[in-house]
Amino acid sequence: MKKFLLGVITIIVSGLFTGCNKDKELPYNAVILSNGTITINESTSNEYFTKSFLEQNMTFGAKYRNPDWDSEDEENREYLYDETSPAFRTHIIKEQRELDLVFNNPPQVSFDEEMIIVYIFTAINARQQILKDLRLEDNTFKIEFTTKEAKPGYKDTSMPMRRFIVIKMEKLDITNVSFENIKN
Repeated sequence: MKKFLLGVITIIVSGLFTGCNKDKELPYNAVILSNGTITINESTSNEYFTKSFLEQNMTFGAKYRNPDWDSEDEENREYLYDETSPAFRTHIIKEQRELDLVFNNPPQVSFDEEMIIVYIFTAINARQQILKDLRLEDNTFKIEFTTKEAKPGYKDTSMPMRRFIVIKMEKLDITNVSFENIKN
């Protein structure tokens, strides 16, 4: 019985010092600059991305303000749903020139050692995305993430809009990145 109690106490004490690994360190020295909570639609001000980058990176299913909208024309819609763009877009940024074309206020990046990955997709909420795994597999850098669950009874559905995951990590010789939203 004493050995059992000593074992339980050891586990409890070691848990106090090691924690539950909630904020585990990501491989490749990856740091999340945006976990998907940046959403851009035409009614919000944009402090993050350049106007030209946003115009060139629309995503399927997102709702956008009609640039040709005429309030006098009853058949003309103020908002349109994108039906032609890709469902997602991924950018691997390895040079300062590229970074400046994407961000209004670029993050600090040492491009000798680091790079930025930007993933753009359409969603109907602004829930946090949690990175689960990053790995190099068959010349593709794979990133798995989950979507934080909504609080019970909390309704957070919105009109479809673009969302952004931005990751700074050690520089790799990659040309392909895949993101996969996995279930918890």
